[in-house]
Amino acid sequence: MPSPGNGGQRGNRGGGNGISLNGGPFNGGTNGGVDPGNYVDGNYTNTGPITGTNFTDWANRLRTVQNLIDDPQLRQQVANALSQAQDLRRNYQRNRTLPQWALVMSNVVTPLNQVSTALHQQLLRTDQPDLLQPVDQDPVPDKYANSVKRYYEALGN
Repeated sequence: MPSPGNGGQRGNRGGGNGISLNGGPFNGGTNGGVDPGNYVDGNYTNTGPITGTNFTDWANRLRTVQNLIDDPQLRQQVANALSQAQDLRRNYQRNRTLPQWALVMSNVVTPLNQVSTALHQQLLRTDQPDLLQPVDQDPVPDKYANSVKRYYEALGN
């Protein structure tokens, strides 16, 4: 999935004007990933999609991505993430407090990363049909994810 926006570089304070599913302000940027903005000549400017001035452009790009997705479940996941981002944006505008990073991660970033991963796997299956594919394509239910992770870690040791 193409990255909506240009998320900037890891560790770059003020990194960019959107989200990037592979880095930038929402995935490993500064301040726990929340884009803290820039200080230019002593004036604070915030450039993150939820707290900055470019939310409308970011949301429109995400809607475009949503419309390009054929899978209804993935499309709904993008819609839900966008809705959560809109809620966080409204809350920020009312209270002027930065969104809690845990909420941004769980409600916006993680679902978008999951969609990105699923689309990547679909592209691989389409582009390289002879490539060996896992037999079981079903994702691990969230409540078992930690148990499965520990199981595979134990197998690796």
